[in-house]
Amino acid sequence: MSNIGPFYFQSIMILLLLIGVLILSSYNYNLKTKSICIEFVSANPTGLMHIGHARGAVLGDAISSVLQEVGHNITKEYYINDAGEQIKKLNKTILFHVENFLEDSESPLPDDLYPGEYLKNIAQKIFNKFALKKSSELKEIEEKIVDIILSDIKKDLVDLNINHDNFVSEKSISSSVNIN
Repeated sequence: MSNIGPFYFQSIMILLLLIGVLILSSYNYNLKTKSICIEFVSANPTGLMHIGHARGAVLGDAISSVLQEVGHNITKEYYINDAGEQIKKLNKTILFHVENFLEDSESPLPDDLYPGEYLKNIAQKIFNKFALKKSSELKEIEEKIVDIILSDIKKDLVDLNINHDNFVSEKSISSSVNIN
């Protein structure tokens, strides 16, 4: 017998959920309608989406569809993890690469920064887009870093035909104005 991986079984589960939608669409369960917020994918905007994120996207969308089909009001939400230490590390990584471009150098990446060619490419996009000339301009672009990566993530979701109703920022929720 061949070695069948976990993705095969998850695919079967998704197929069963979709078949369930077809069956349920012709049956009235007389459920009390609820408003349900389903948060899914929510990949940290510190790099590219990977197959695990895609799997979560498809599964979250399938669950949302089933619940909507049986009569619930569904809100599909993506929680943007744009606060905290991971984002500080991301910003430091991008700024490191941009400084290398400004100085036309190839300094070795410190161990406390994120590795990866993708982040170096993001730094190149920022360097070109904002026509940076000196290191003192770097602080001004920190807010743009997550936006650029999130834009790439949204493109991936569109390619998967996954749509969210809301993209909610951790930074905006955890601001001192909202906490007090």
